[in-house]
Amino acid sequence: FFSSGGDGGARRRSEGVRGATREGVRACVVGFGMVAEVVTDVAPAQGADLKAAAAGAGKLARPEKPDRSKYEKQVETLKDQVSKCLDTMGELSKKIDKLKEARKGKEGPMAEPRAKLIEYRTQLKAIYDEKSAIQAQLKAMDAQKEQNRAQLKAIRDKCQYVKIEDIDSAVQRLEEQMAHTTMTLNEEKKIVQQVSDLRKSRTLLKELHESMNITGDGASMDRDVLMDKIREMNGKIKTLRQEEDEQRKIMDELRSKDDSKDEIPALIKKKNDQYEVMKKCKETLNKLRDDRKKIEDAYWKKEKE
Repeated sequence: FFSSGGDGGARRRSEGVRGATREGVRACVVGFGMVAEVVTDVAPAQGADLKAAAAGAGKLARPEKPDRSKYEKQVETLKDQVSKCLDTMGELSKKIDKLKEARKGKEGPMAEPRAKLIEYRTQLKAIYDEKSAIQAQLKAMDAQKEQNRAQLKAIRDKCQYVKIEDIDSAVQRLEEQMAHTTMTLNEEKKIVQQVSDLRKSRTLLKELHESMNITGDGASMDRDVLMDKIREMNGKIKTLRQEEDEQRKIMDELRSKDDSKDEIPALIKKKNDQYEVMKKCKETLNKLRDDRKKIEDAYWKKEKE
């Protein structure tokens, strides 16, 4: 019984010493100034532990490890949202494809008016091309006509006649005047000079007519033929335009019976909206990861100090 009591007393004394040691360590962490006071309260058997605690009192306290729970919860929420957006986008794509396939089944009635419309447009293009060529030809003829007028004006400035027939008649009159009229030598020289000038003008005028291919009213007749062609083309264009309008009306009526045509744009808009939400979530995820990396890099840097 005494031995047992002795053992219990010894255990109580040992626990008291360990408690005093822990208090001493805590006092060391606070500062070196309290080490002497703590040593007087600690049993001699625990001196080594106290010295080790005092030696560690000069080190910095370990930094607190960053809590990842909030970060991981945010990441999980954003990933869930991205997944939902992808699922919604997939469902919308299926609906859009289904409506497009259904619309293809209704292309049968649209095929005939569409083919006619393409045919009319092809004919119109050919007519417009031909018309443009004729208009360019008329424009060239008008330019040539202006050039002819300028050259004829130059001849007129030198000679009062602009027709070969008029020049021939004038020459004939002068020659008859010389043959049947008595005149002085100066008068005869004057008439001879006039005849010479007229014949020169006739040569120039003939060359002009030949170079410009002007033979009477031929140029005017060619222009009239071209203008008739243009008027004929304008009539064809008007008819084809009317046919085009008729086919467009038929196609518009067929489209009006298609209830799905207005639904597809709305579905596409919803799909685009989901894409924008997913894009924002991914941007936020990237920012969270970058911020988290900075925090953890700072922690490990302090941990190594």
